[in-house]
Amino acid sequence: MKSIKMTYKKIYSMIYNLMFSNKLRRRRKILACLALGAGIMVGTVILLINYFNPDVYFLYWGPWDNTTCHYIETDVTLPRADAREFNPPAKSIFFHETSCSGTLNSRQACSVESAARAHPDWQINVLFAAPVTHYALKTGAISVIKNLTNIKLTRVHIGKYAKGTPLESMVSGGALNRTRWRISHSSDVLRYLSLYKFGGVYLDLDVVVVKSFDSLEKNWGARAADIWVEAGAISFSRDEVGRELADAAIT
Repeated sequence: MKSIKMTYKKIYSMIYNLMFSNKLRRRRKILACLALGAGIMVGTVILLINYFNPDVYFLYWGPWDNTTCHYIETDVTLPRADAREFNPPAKSIFFHETSCSGTLNSRQACSVESAARAHPDWQINVLFAAPVTHYALKTGAISVIKNLTNIKLTRVHIGKYAKGTPLESMVSGGALNRTRWRISHSSDVLRYLSLYKFGGVYLDLDVVVVKSFDSLEKNWGARAADIWVEAGAISFSRDEVGRELADAAIT
């Protein structure tokens, strides 16, 4: 009997150990699969966010830029940049204000004024993507710079401004609303549209001009470092070289 009991105990112990070890192995396999799956998901999200912007806006959980002001059509305070009457001369400098502020702060106004004073025989164009009120024109920084005779303030409707250009389908297709950087990407589009349509110089609203551009070549870009050129200050002329550069930049 003792031998039979010992045999049963051994068999029971073997079965228990076998079942426990199988459960442990299964648990380890499940945990390993879960960890691998989580790693793949995190890696995929990081890859998409960093290398496939801007059309992966659904992976971004922060606030999006509000650019609904760009599509307001009822304002009539400023002349329209998409009208036929807007035909800047070859010696033109363009600034674009693409936030929904509808005004300029003192630093931005300083940038515009510096360009105007350094270039009295150039036209300085400030294009607002948002409506500008009568109150904004009478107060603050805009009221100071608008009295300079070579500064022209206009309202730009990006959809109409892009018509007849290689960017028309991209803008009308809503690409600028499928990005979390709507303000800056609208600015990128508008600067190249202006230079493509009219030629001239584009400057960011934080660029202060201390010397005339007349001594520079007709086509140039500001160097940000030894290996690349920034788009914060660029010039495309109306000659053949400038047109080739404009076409290459916008297509």
